[in-house]
Amino acid sequence: MAILSIDARDPTPIYAQLERGLRAAIATSRLRPGDQLPTVRQLAVDLRVNANTVARVYAELERAGVIETRRGVGSFISATPAQAHPPRDHDRRRRAFVTRVLADAETAGFTIDDVIAGLRAHRNVSSRGSTGSPRASAGSARPEPAEAREGPGPPTRHPRSGGESESASSAARAGDSPEPKRSARAKLQPRGGAPRQ
Repeated sequence: MAILSIDARDPTPIYAQLERGLRAAIATSRLRPGDQLPTVRQLAVDLRVNANTVARVYAELERAGVIETRRGVGSFISATPAQAHPPRDHDRRRRAFVTRVLADAETAGFTIDDVIAGLRAHRNVSSRGSTGSPRASAGSARPEPAEAREGPGPPTRHPRSGGESESASSAARAGDSPEPKRSARAKLQPRGGAPRQ
């Protein structure tokens, strides 16, 4: 059984057909990591193509990390089915995947920043492995709430308690417009004048 075939009527160049055929055989698991490929000469004879064309394809696949050549032994598959796709195809599939994820996130009411924060938290949990509980790790990877990052501002409401935050309620008790605290030394000095003795 041949691992690939060449169509002489196809306007695609022979080397491109060879590369596409080998990548497709790996992607569909007809060729698996560790499988030995035919020699350049043998594949050229089987497909009735120039041996230089086969050598060019093997060299290109080796540069891409799809196959590896062991001197005096032969060429072997080194890529998994997922890695066998050409880079352009990989980029196209990644863009399509990201588009689907973002559409699903928007439907669920999440922003792109929410998705990125969730992915980072997931990566942090995954990289820790079994060293800690995932729940505790996920909690520590959660981004700070906006009010904690922005500093003092108008009173905010906590969604759980329904009441104002502690800093906002203490500011409300002190008066409508809380003034910044002045040091005791500053209170003793009249404005615009010399310090009291």
